[in-house]
Amino acid sequence: MDCVFCSIAAANDPHHEIVWEDDAHVAFLNARPAMPHSILVIPRQHIDYAFDLDADAFGALMEASRKLAIPLKDYAKAVRTTLAIDGFHIAHAHVHLIPALKSGDMCTPAGTPSPEELRVAGNDLRTLYADFI
Repeated sequence: MDCVFCSIAAANDPHHEIVWEDDAHVAFLNARPAMPHSILVIPRQHIDYAFDLDADAFGALMEASRKLAIPLKDYAKAVRTTLAIDGFHIAHAHVHLIPALKSGDMCTPAGTPSPEELRVAGNDLRTLYADFI
């Protein structure tokens, strides 16, 4: 596949820490997060631009993001979970869920977590989401 997000959604290739999925969406830890424990939520359907999703698909993406943001805030010990849609780096609609302690946290790269840090957070969040959603 030419689209890395389609490949992640179909076969988790390249490997990412998928923390939640349903028939229409996949959520995984961002390997280059703005803040630790940042999550990307993508529709399985390949659409380049989020605002090209039809109203139902866009609403479902926002609802999935809302459900994931609520427990993420507590898990990351954040003040808020912020949401961003930029779509410039990968041509597949996606939502960034970014735990934040203060204004501006979503704009400052946190660095690259180690594979072990991603694995631990992925296991924790999969357990949390299995119990919550």
